[in-house]
Amino acid sequence: MNTIDSRNLAYMEVQPKLPKKRKYVYEKIQSYGTLSPQLLSEIANRNFNEIAPRFTELRESGHIKISYHATNPETGNKNGWYSVTTEDERIGITNRMREKLEADKSDLINDYRECKTIKGKETLIKEVRKIQLKIKNIE
Repeated sequence: MNTIDSRNLAYMEVQPKLPKKRKYVYEKIQSYGTLSPQLLSEIANRNFNEIAPRFTELRESGHIKISYHATNPETGNKNGWYSVTTEDERIGITNRMREKLEADKSDLINDYRECKTIKGKETLIKEVRKIQLKIKNIE
């Protein structure tokens, strides 16, 4: 199997799992090779605040990675340029993320046991639920 076939196979496996907007961003990154949220918002003629969160979601789920940073000539700020991850990279990213989230969840559960106030316990429960949702979204 050559590189293109391997890439296409990985794409076909990922494709049905991505919601519509994430799927659009993923496809654009894949077709351009590397892409920044700023450039995609210009290309797509969409608001940056509509595009950028999709990059974050795809990065956190291990589907894309930051390839490099480049200075935006218009703003002078450094922008991340993203590319699609390989299957092995995605597995490594999601495993590391899952381990970190599980450790954070365990810490919060321990804090909950020591917490004396109802408000504190409610806050800790909310944080545990957020982490559980993030873990679910990785899978």
